[in-house]
Amino acid sequence: MSFFQQWQTRRFIHVMTLDFCLLSLLFPTLLGDDMTRRGLKDRRIFWSVSLLPLVGPLLYLSLRPPISPLDL
Repeated sequence: MSFFQQWQTRRFIHVMTLDFCLLSLLFPTLLGDDMTRRGLKDRRIFWSVSLLPLVGPLLYLSLRPPISPLDL
C-alpha cells in the first residue's frame, strides 16, 4: 500500500502528516522570537535549524544558551 493511499484512507496517518507539516511551518516563527530573546543574531543558525526537520529543532532546543534573568 502506498503512502498516498494510506493518507486518504487512514485518519491517523492523515492527521499526523498534517501536524508535521503545520509544525514545520510554524517553528521558524517561534524560533526567530526565541533567538531574539536569547541574543542570537546569526542568521545561519536560524536557516540551518529551520531547514532540518526534526533534527534541527532538536539540536537547537538542546544546545541553546539560557535566557538571562534580566531578559525575563
